[in-house]
Amino acid sequence: QRQQRMMAQASAVQGADARAKAAFLQPISHPAEAIQKDWLRNQLETKHHIMGNVYGTHLPMRVRIEMNILSQVQRLPGLPSHHVGLDTIMGRDETIDFEDYLGCKF
Repeated sequence: QRQQRMMAQASAVQGADARAKAAFLQPISHPAEAIQKDWLRNQLETKHHIMGNVYGTHLPMRVRIEMNILSQVQRLPGLPSHHVGLDTIMGRDETIDFEDYLGCKF
């Protein structure tokens, strides 16, 4: 019986070690990081919802179709694609962001 208790304690310790390793291997993120990642998607959903209420359901559908088409336009292989049409339809062509002067996407 004592041997069984020792085996149970050893397996519990090993299980706790495995859970601790799994917890420490995951990247630590701040709650604000999730908000920043989902910001653009949430803004677009809100904008499409408002457009649907004001102008009808056809307009958000049309804008989504145009966004899908414009996101598929690519340059030749080996050249970076900047998706100018997609930036224009989303209204990002009139703003200067970090990507514009640092040259990389964040």
